[in-house]
Amino acid sequence: MKKKILFLVGVLFIAVLVFFPSPTRAIIRDQTISTIADKDSYVTISDPNANFGGRDWLTFGFDLGFSSWNEAYFHFNFSDKPINWIKAEISLDVYYVSETFNMTVCLINKTWNEYEITWYERPEHREIITTFPVAEEKIYKFNITNYIEGRDGISVCLNISDREHKGYAKARSKEGFYSWNPEDAPQLIWTYPETVEITVISPKSSDVWEDFYSYDIKWTSKGSIEHVKIQLYKGSTFIEDITYTYTENDGEYEFYVFSSENYKGTDYRIKITDYDDSRVYDYSDYFSINEEPPSDGKGDGNTQSIAYVPGIGIIIGVIGGLAAVGVVLYLILSQQRKKRIISPPIPPIHPYQTSVPPQTPSMLKYCPNCGTTIPIEGKFCKHCGFELSNV
Repeated sequence: MKKKILFLVGVLFIAVLVFFPSPTRAIIRDQTISTIADKDSYVTISDPNANFGGRDWLTFGFDLGFSSWNEAYFHFNFSDKPINWIKAEISLDVYYVSETFNMTVCLINKTWNEYEITWYERPEHREIITTFPVAEEKIYKFNITNYIEGRDGISVCLNISDREHKGYAKARSKEGFYSWNPEDAPQLIWTYPETVEITVISPKSSDVWEDFYSYDIKWTSKGSIEHVKIQLYKGSTFIEDITYTYTENDGEYEFYVFSSENYKGTDYRIKITDYDDSRVYDYSDYFSINEEPPSDGKGDGNTQSIAYVPGIGIIIGVIGGLAAVGVVLYLILSQQRKKRIISPPIPPIHPYQTSVPPQTPSMLKYCPNCGTTIPIEGKFCKHCGFELSNV
């Protein structure tokens, strides 16, 4: 019985998956969110009492021209930390490098003030987080994932790894980056997984578009999608880009049907794609332009045009699941009812007896030798000849 139950459940489950697939094309991808440094400054041994908080740049390394060592300091709070974060890294835009040198990033545990820190009043360096070469002007990133736990913020110091070597660099501060290039700011970048999807909700399968009219294309989205691209297909054939490049992901776009394009058919559909990630997209139902759809729900023969109604797969899946549960419960209850039917006791059968004696004999007795039923007045067993006079 258990095998039958498992078999039926498996068949129903496979049927739901095969005939009613999920209508969405959701994917999980890495997403990032950034926090700009809330404090940054630098100090120099050439002017040990000077404070450089609020400057547009930060210097670190050995400046041969001034014969000075310089250290840059940054602090980041964790106010934007996602619950499901998987990686944390600091990003710095280095826009000037005098010559190649190795930079060391150290952890700072003590608090410090951006407008008070000096060479003499700088916090103590703690654990070295990483060391890497600085050789060109670019954005440098270093991983601090292992230093997040148990903190609500983090401070780091950048300095030259070996004072026997020369070389220094300048990086943009939180005051010195340009608003149109926010990636140049000193920032803490959090990486986390995000579910992203697009669902086209209009046009629908019953829609018929006509020349000289405008129609609204509508969609919903989940996750971080800034811009989308909208295209028109006929069956599986690409027809045109409705948006020349992209449009804002605001859920609606107006499309005008030009007669000069000679649209005609019942198997058109709209495709909407995340402009920055082509893996994220969705198609609308098949719909008609300048032609009424046939009554049988089929297209013009180029491709299947029976539209998928949003959510129907979920509904059918639920119905199928409930049906499977009902079948299982029915079989279990049936089995339990069978077990409750108790047969009446059957008297033991003698090895030579061919039939079961009556359960309520009034005028019969049994042969003690072979168990055959005999009339009460019988003197000998008719089967084995045993004398019954003494019974």
